[in-house]
Amino acid sequence: MTDKEQIQGLYETMYRAMIAKDTVALGSVETDSLEITVDGESARMVGRSRVNAALYGGGRHTWRLQMDAQLRKKNGVWRIACSLASTY
Repeated sequence: MTDKEQIQGLYETMYRAMIAKDTVALGSVETDSLEITVDGESARMVGRSRVNAALYGGGRHTWRLQMDAQLRKKNGVWRIACSLASTY
């Protein structure tokens, strides 16, 4: 598995964990774009997805969410070191 494939897996796992309480909604994440740049043991991932969820008490809607994350590879495993979430 390439570094980019491993990082993409982290992105998908992160969203599944966010909506794990709602098993019906597990299939409600649609990725619009996912850009991954790898530079040695560091990487940047910017993902844009549409997520059907209830956020911040605002009721259930389809939200356009962007995650901009910095990743580090340690002992062959990629980990999210820092991330910023926003709407787009």
